[in-house]
Amino acid sequence: MRLGALLPPTLANGDPRALAEASREIAGSGYAGIWTVQAAGRGSFLPDPLTALAVAANVTEGLELGTAILQVPLYGVVDLAHRLLSLEMVAGDRIRLGVGAGSTQTDFDAYERDYDARFRVFRETVGELRELLTTGRSTRLGVDLNYRPRESIPLLLGSWGNGAITAANEYDGWIASGAYRTLDEIGAALAVYREHGGARALVSTIVINSDDVGLARERLTAFAEMGVDDAIVMVIPGTLSLETIRGLVDG
Repeated sequence: MRLGALLPPTLANGDPRALAEASREIAGSGYAGIWTVQAAGRGSFLPDPLTALAVAANVTEGLELGTAILQVPLYGVVDLAHRLLSLEMVAGDRIRLGVGAGSTQTDFDAYERDYDARFRVFRETVGELRELLTTGRSTRLGVDLNYRPRESIPLLLGSWGNGAITAANEYDGWIASGAYRTLDEIGAALAVYREHGGARALVSTIVINSDDVGLARERLTAFAEMGVDDAIVMVIPGTLSLETIRGLVDG
């Protein structure tokens, strides 16, 4: 099982070097990927996920750089594609785009988007986003961004319920939430995903908020045993170090 880490909300401390330093720390601790989450207006500041990954791209080499997840309905499709293709110019083929419809109304209120329409907008938008990320063009809008991607950015679906089947049939991978679902729920959904031919399965936002090594080992071992391909941890400052957590998976 590969291990990735979410970038912490380090910009809140006012240090302009914090994101770069956090990225270097993750890379230096032997992790396979650096990942970001997206939230706005929830009472604390999180950096824009694509800006954060651009910083990580500039100070690391080889690691995957992913979103877990990006809420597609919050954007205009060309705006989002332009941002992602700009990130590809910096990061090359390291981008892994976790996408979803969103689940928190606060984010939609902050962006002045229709929360109730999020699933419809996602379904209507993701196909066009694929075209833009593959060709640099939108047939429907007659837009040409005048950029030809090196290769299509892999799309991973962050979802639940029947979304695991959709991920297996239509996406390059599936992302489950380690923060909002139990081990049993994740295991059952993973079984459905595999039954429908799903390949790469990730569990993100595995919150490490205790210095209890045994508890962290138990959770990570459970994910490995159920067949998760990638575990993405969110380490709360003052708890276990990145090196310690890495050792739990290696051991």
